[in-house]
Amino acid sequence: MDLYRILKDACFAAGKIQLDNYNREIEVSKKTNAADLVTEVDFKSQDVIIKSLTDSITSYGIDNKDLGFIAEEKGVEKNAEHLFIIDPMDGTGNYVEGNGFFCVSIAYLLNSEIIAGGIYRPTENTFYFAQKGKGAFSEKNEIKKELRVKDCKLEDSNIGYNTAAWPEVTEKALKGALKFVYKVKKVNQARSAVLSILSVAENKYQASLIPMCFVWDFAAAKIIVEESGGVISDWKGNKLEYDLKDTKRGYEILSVGSDLYEPIVRVLST
Repeated sequence: MDLYRILKDACFAAGKIQLDNYNREIEVSKKTNAADLVTEVDFKSQDVIIKSLTDSITSYGIDNKDLGFIAEEKGVEKNAEHLFIIDPMDGTGNYVEGNGFFCVSIAYLLNSEIIAGGIYRPTENTFYFAQKGKGAFSEKNEIKKELRVKDCKLEDSNIGYNTAAWPEVTEKALKGALKFVYKVKKVNQARSAVLSILSVAENKYQASLIPMCFVWDFAAAKIIVEESGGVISDWKGNKLEYDLKDTKRGYEILSVGSDLYEPIVRVLST
């Protein structure tokens, strides 16, 4: 299967919906609190992604019964041999504000193993893709660029951290970020878990701290970071183990370049 084309087509279909409705009046709802938003565009994006992926996969002769989806909105949960994990629009609050910091994220899993991931930033027209054992790249205006994490000293690094809609999670993020003040070049707040994790592959951050996210927030970014030479773990440095049967489980994520993996974990453990 051409996983690059399958994921790109689905990402771009959702991206078109998002751009068509960008900076326009749309229906916005609150999920758990005033900071936890969902819009009609999230739902429309998810619907078009699932349709695009279904059409693509079944064209290769794969039966619908072997095709599954775990998606953030509408409680879509069906595990299968061929599984797609979907965040139709990460950074919904940013989308509503019109600041451009949002994306589409799709991972493909075969027998529960992440094989490929695609992330698309519509406002930047930039697509990120990785396939297991084949490296990672970004593509903008049909120009591809290899993603490769560069070595960096701790004191020269930029550290990102992501807050969330829940006070206890934000408190944990701030406490983690404060440990790096005066130890690194700069500490930055990000407002998209997907893009914060991904930023390590782009060398925008040398490490990114996510105090809590869900499987759809990291699945695609995980393989892109790892294929670019980075590491994904929890804050204690333990290997990330994901549970596809419990989609409500929250995960603590450290995304970091391999050379800074041990120094960053040491700081977090103090």
